Amino acid sequence: MNPDGRRYWRMSYRFAEKQKTLSLGVYPAVTLAEARKRRDEIKEQLANGVDPSVERRASKAAAALGTDPTFEVIAREWHALKSSAWVASYSKLILSRLEADVFPAIGRRPIADIEPPEILAAIRKVEARGALDLAGHEMQAVGAVFRYAVATGRATRDPTQDLRGALKPAGRQQHPSCDAARGAAGLPSRGSRI
Repeated sequence: MNPDGRRYWRMSYRFAEKQKTLSLGVYPAVTLAEARKRRDEIKEQLANGVDPSVERRASKAAAALGTDPTFEVIAREWHALKSSAWVASYSKLILSRLEADVFPAIGRRPIADIEPPEILAAIRKVEARGALDLAGHEMQAVGAVFRYAVATGRATRDPTQDLRGALKPAGRQQHPSCDAARGAAGLPSRGSRI
């Protein structure tokens, strides 16, 4: 019986040389027959070498996360976590890029089911607009979301790793050095004496 007056069905057990207690439910909501049934299930778990309290915590965590979290849900969670370290304008830019180009293509799909060709198809649409540099940045953001999903146990791997080298390289413009610019302007170079 708790100080608040509620009565609980409880079961004590030992696992890995530690004494533990597990609640089977609140009396009278859980009948004696139901409590005995739950006790038998726990004894079966113990016989199979499974700690019932760890199993219960894992099932609660899975229920809290939902069955199949989508890419958009995980991406928004990742963005909320990372945005505190970013400048507000950069944070807004990252989210708007994902909303415009990535979420329409793979946002509603369960993150564990997304394959590399789906990601590549979404990023190729950005490439088709001629935004090669932006395509690379979006691929990096998608990869960061997948790495976060792997770290939190909601994905098994980062499929963007399979897409390295699949994008067109962004055109880099070569800028002349200061010495070349001085020579073209008819000025002496920095190291020469006047």
